[in-house]
Amino acid sequence: MRKGILITVLALMTGMAFVGGVWGQNDSPPGAFRGTITKVDLANKEIVVQNNDAEAVFQWNNETTVKGPGDKSLIFEDLKEGMIVTVLYREEAGNRIASRIDAKAANLKTLKGIGLPFECGVTVC
Repeated sequence: MRKGILITVLALMTGMAFVGGVWGQNDSPPGAFRGTITKVDLANKEIVVQNNDAEAVFQWNNETTVKGPGDKSLIFEDLKEGMIVTVLYREEAGNRIASRIDAKAANLKTLKGIGLPFECGVTVC
């Protein structure tokens, strides 16, 4: 019994030390947002992304990278409405500046890539 408690305490202490170290890293991304692109504005270098909870506008610059499936490099003109994206960003002067945009097209036949829950007993065949 004592041995089990000791192992549990050691495991908790190790886990807390790991979490504290991860939270303390300065190079970890300050923000990530996942959703569906609802608008692409190439002239203003921004996209609007919507998920179940919120809508957010992200701007990009020359340092922003865009990746597709399989980590394939994309260009900003490849971003289209309806694509599922994860945007890593930072807050700067009240704007969200994207550092990386990971994009993939949603497969509407299988609903693969769409992370929306279905409610009220709706069945997708």
